[in-house]
Amino acid sequence: MSSKCDIYKCIKPRTGNKVSHSNIKTGRWFRPNIRRLSFESKVLNKVIKLNVATRTLRTIYHKHGLDNFLLNTRASKLTDKALSLKRQIRKKLSQTQDVNQA
Repeated sequence: MSSKCDIYKCIKPRTGNKVSHSNIKTGRWFRPNIRRLSFESKVLNKVIKLNVATRTLRTIYHKHGLDNFLLNTRASKLTDKALSLKRQIRKKLSQTQDVNQA
């Protein structure tokens, strides 16, 4: 399983030090809590499987779903995979609005 989040760029493994009681510093990795989850996109009418950090998952639930989360998040924070999903959602929304106006 990947140790990167498929949505946020900044969530990836980081390095640091484990400091013992005697103040000896040893290198270690801080790995994010990644889960492989399926999300239903109501706009695209399909299920999308993504590797998501639990921190990101809380934000998705807070924003009431993957579609709203992607549309309301800045592009500079999103990965390429998330940006392509965001473009697909916007395209589908614009198509449905054009049909409704006609």
